[in-house]
Amino acid sequence: MSNQEQGFTLIELMIVIVIIGILAAIAVPNYVSMKSRAFDASMKSDLHSAMMALEDYSIQFSSLPPNYAVFEASTGFALSPGVTWDKFSVILKNGVQSIHMHLAHSGSTNKWHAHYPAEGNNIEIR
Repeated sequence: MSNQEQGFTLIELMIVIVIIGILAAIAVPNYVSMKSRAFDASMKSDLHSAMMALEDYSIQFSSLPPNYAVFEASTGFALSPGVTWDKFSVILKNGVQSIHMHLAHSGSTNKWHAHYPAEGNNIEIR
């Protein structure tokens, strides 16, 4: 009868730790990238919804709102959690009065930009 103890050797444990490290090195960057893309999608969706709400506002009031507070109060429009107005200003572009909007999110380095109605439904990263 042998009196050997059952268990893992140091080499076996080191191999498992290396495999876990490799898997983590692959998964973590993908997770961070996926979160950033989700934040960007949220901002793009908010800009698209804002342009639709601006269309309704301009039809109802025959003008554009002077700032985002008036816009939000009169239309009930609200940004997604974490998304903020980085810029919302009325400008004259190509002889047409338009709203220049930028949105930001704390989880993304990107800012999304749109001009309503001067650029139509064009939403760009800036």
